[in-house]
Amino acid sequence: MDNLKVCLLLSATIRPTSVPFLKRTSALDRERDYVESVSKWIAHGLPIVFVENSGTTSENVKSELAKISNTEYLTYVSQNSSLGKSHGEIEIIEYAFKNSRIIQESDLIIKVTGRYYVENLMNILSDVIRQNAFVMGWMKHNLEFADSRLMIARKDFYREYFIPQGPKVSEIDGIYFEHIYARAIHSAMSFGLKWCFPISPPIFDGFSGTEDLRYKNDIFRRLKRNIILSLTKTLLKINY
Repeated sequence: MDNLKVCLLLSATIRPTSVPFLKRTSALDRERDYVESVSKWIAHGLPIVFVENSGTTSENVKSELAKISNTEYLTYVSQNSSLGKSHGEIEIIEYAFKNSRIIQESDLIIKVTGRYYVENLMNILSDVIRQNAFVMGWMKHNLEFADSRLMIARKDFYREYFIPQGPKVSEIDGIYFEHIYARAIHSAMSFGLKWCFPISPPIFDGFSGTEDLRYKNDIFRRLKRNIILSLTKTLLKINY
């Protein structure tokens, strides 16, 4: 990764309480999800910041993290999760930026929903670095919505553009994390900073918290996502 210091930020809620529109609520299932994803992430050797917001310490997750050097397990009790997942996720990022040593020492932060593993992350990451992009995000729906399951951005993007947008989230008004993420990308671009699409659709492995179903990644679905991404780039006249 040249001289760029990269870290992985995994957001987690092991024991969710009163979170609207959440079907995967079993603490046992969720902890198992995190252990499974962390066991895969450590193979890449990236510094990992695992931030859990229900005040739960998982010895199983910590045991996986201990298999490599330069990891952190941070936990606290959320004040905002009851307002919705978007509020809780933004709060996790804010907490991480205030309390993580690894993030303070990093240049580029990859934020992933902690129960997911992204099979093609390193390919996507290499392309973001090759392009010297300030932020990567797959924007959809008239560029008003950005997929929040995978964020790759310079540290200053989170500090100067994303976190300041946080107070504008209002799930009751239909303004979600994904809208705030898209707005932050637009704001950064207005100052001449570079945004890019993922070079290929992220391949997620894990269970959807909203639907409590494992992501399907058969050949047909992968082909469909690649076609959609390719057509979007073509329509926006994005060249790689």
